[in-house]
Amino acid sequence: MRAALVDYCVEQKLNGKSYSELKNELALKDVDHAEIMEIIKIADRIVIRSEVKKASNEIRLSYRNVGFIIAGVGIAMTIGSLVYSGGDSVIITIGPISAGLGVMMVKRG
Repeated sequence: MRAALVDYCVEQKLNGKSYSELKNELALKDVDHAEIMEIIKIADRIVIRSEVKKASNEIRLSYRNVGFIIAGVGIAMTIGSLVYSGGDSVIITIGPISAGLGVMMVKRG
């Protein structure tokens, strides 16, 4: 029963309900006050863990996007040097390309 109540509280909290509202709902279901506090504590840990994971995923996507841009600039510079020289020579801009790849790998996990 406790697991079902914890799941319910987590779902409701993620949908915007406050913990005081959840406490009142649990009290109306004749759940003991100590049990309510334990359920809310467990639900809070789960909600916080969920929010941290979501934020971490957003940061990871940001790093990946910045890495693509930097690597893309390096590739464009390499192609531009080839076009500018008329195909006679090319300057491979390994710095921006490797930096972009490195940034993409930083927050991998």
